[in-house]
Amino acid sequence: MAVRIASALLVVCLALGCTNGRGKNGELLPKGAPGWLELYDLSFHPQSEAVTPQGLYIQGYMAAEKDFTPTSGIKGQAIFEAPTSGTTPGWVQLNGLKFIRDVVAVSPTKPYVKGVQDQGGKFYPNKPYEIVGGPGSEVP
Repeated sequence: MAVRIASALLVVCLALGCTNGRGKNGELLPKGAPGWLELYDLSFHPQSEAVTPQGLYIQGYMAAEKDFTPTSGIKGQAIFEAPTSGTTPGWVQLNGLKFIRDVVAVSPTKPYVKGVQDQGGKFYPNKPYEIVGGPGSEVP
């Protein structure tokens, strides 16, 4: 019985093109909900929302545990400029959506976005806007 079920699942998977998280050419496929990440407040918005992105944002997929996989570079226009004082330099780790201060003795894990965070927790990416190690990145 178990062999019959496994065979049926394999047939269905092959018919649907399932290849264990890989596309037809062997590339890794993103998993999770499609949508966008607004950089200002690090909020994820599913593509199914009836709203449009505000400010600077990144298109991609959100998986469990705030694991964001970017599929675009940084898009949009900044709504606010970074304050001239009271900010902390660092980066946003896209896997985990966490701001990490530059003074921490760890190296960034790609993909990430360099910038500053204000005292209210709002994030302002550095110019030129880029995702280090992500789509639209000039830095490998």
